Amino acid sequence: MLNTLNEELRQLDIQIATQSAVFQDGNPALITLKEKQNNLRPLIEQESELYIQTRRSEAYKLLRSLELNQQQLENSRRILERQRQQLPILIREYTEIQRRLGIANESLNRFL
Repeated sequence: MLNTLNEELRQLDIQIATQSAVFQDGNPALITLKEKQNNLRPLIEQESELYIQTRRSEAYKLLRSLELNQQQLENSRRILERQRQQLPILIREYTEIQRRLGIANESLNRFL
């Protein structure tokens, strides 16, 4: 709608410029065109404000969504970092369990 209003205003500007070249300011046709122009500008401002508010609202929602995604990613990063720090401990435990299993297998084989 905003584009339509802007196009209409542009057409009125052209008509006013054309009429101004031919007629004086007091001409009824010129007065009517200027009244239309003056009536159209508040509508354009209103539509522009509505468009800006809508875009601002969409931008805010997108920003909020991105902030939430960032928080989730940060939480995931912390969890992965904790798991990474536990890895050496788990590897040592696994190695110790493997060593004990080897000893237990040797003992079992000797027993058998």
